[in-house]
Amino acid sequence: MNTRSFVKTAIVVLAVPFSAIGAVWFLYLLDYNMSVGVWVGLIALLGVDAETGVFMLLYLDLAYEKAKKEGRLRSLADLREAIHEGR
Repeated sequence: MNTRSFVKTAIVVLAVPFSAIGAVWFLYLLDYNMSVGVWVGLIALLGVDAETGVFMLLYLDLAYEKAKKEGRLRSLADLREAIHEGR
């Protein structure tokens, strides 16, 4: 609902399971026990991941709209520059 776009929401929602899988793999490689503290950390990680995804999309959208408004989107290199600016 924050992005007003199903595609952008799907991008953020799909990023969360990938970070969770990576965290569980990392916990397995380091041979950690699944304690309450680890679960709280995983829940915090998922929240931060979703929030970061929303902010990244926001800044990318702002940079894209600014470049489009200024007429700087004439080639793929211009698009890449706008993406770099939005990072």
